[in-house]
Amino acid sequence: MNQTLDELYFLRKVELFYRNVFFYVNLSIVPIGLILNSISLVIFMSKRFNKAYFRNYYILITLFDMLTLLAFFIHLFPIGINIDLHLTSNLNCKLTNYYLRIISKMSIWINVILTVDALIKLKYPKNELFQKKHTLTFLVLGLFLIFHIVNLVNLWFRVEMSKMSGSEVLVCTTSPKLLLIRDFLSQMFRIHLPYFLIYILNMFLMKHLRKFKQRYVFKNKFFSILKMNFFYCFNASPIAVCLIIAKFSNNNAYFKGTMYILYALASSWNLFNHSFSFFMNLKYNWVFRRQFYDLVSRLRRKNSFQLANIQIKFYKVNF
Repeated sequence: MNQTLDELYFLRKVELFYRNVFFYVNLSIVPIGLILNSISLVIFMSKRFNKAYFRNYYILITLFDMLTLLAFFIHLFPIGINIDLHLTSNLNCKLTNYYLRIISKMSIWINVILTVDALIKLKYPKNELFQKKHTLTFLVLGLFLIFHIVNLVNLWFRVEMSKMSGSEVLVCTTSPKLLLIRDFLSQMFRIHLPYFLIYILNMFLMKHLRKFKQRYVFKNKFFSILKMNFFYCFNASPIAVCLIIAKFSNNNAYFKGTMYILYALASSWNLFNHSFSFFMNLKYNWVFRRQFYDLVSRLRRKNSFQLANIQIKFYKVNF
């Protein structure tokens, strides 16, 4: 009996930690991420980027990063204040699971297409097939359609009562078989497959970039893509490991509680992919960096001009 009470106490502590993590992470990382992505969007849409080969990819990745942050904020922030929106109705249960898994996949898969395009551009410099507006539009719409089909199993989710640690709680779930299919497809298309492809593509990118040692500007364009890919893979690694470990199902309350803690931390860490790519672009993308410094300089000049006008008006009024 004491052991059961200890387990219940531990699980309640875990639940409190789980909610606090999502509350404070969404309150801090998401707003900062939205601001940084907004700045990135302004820079990518500036005149300096009009002729940049990968401009459209960067704009799409930034937009989907912002959508992902907003979607996760709407879903996870209420959990921090003890409100589970996806448990309020069967419809919310279905749509939350469905669209969170679609939106969160888009930016990384656009990054996969970007890396493929970079390889094609390296081997065939005159080829601009992917850069044509119609081609890129069809590719993005195709991804959207594929992910709608892949995630159809989420529409069979429903809100129901479930026994956990001796008490009944509401959960958004489905049959064990469909849950297994959903988890497999979600992990495969969100984590394992795109990052495996990026890893392989990065190997080819590094191989081809060695041929351009004397062409710094040309090489730098693709080097920034390479660094961004490593950034994505590094931040996604914790949640990938966490999901693999979770497959070793265990009825032990301490194991489940530990997995909840790891999942909360890994999910929060994974938000870095959607929030802080600004700093990677600032460090490794020289066109982005120059445009950012120009933007800061213009803002400083504008503020200095406004301050000078205020001082002149103050002088006229007083003298």
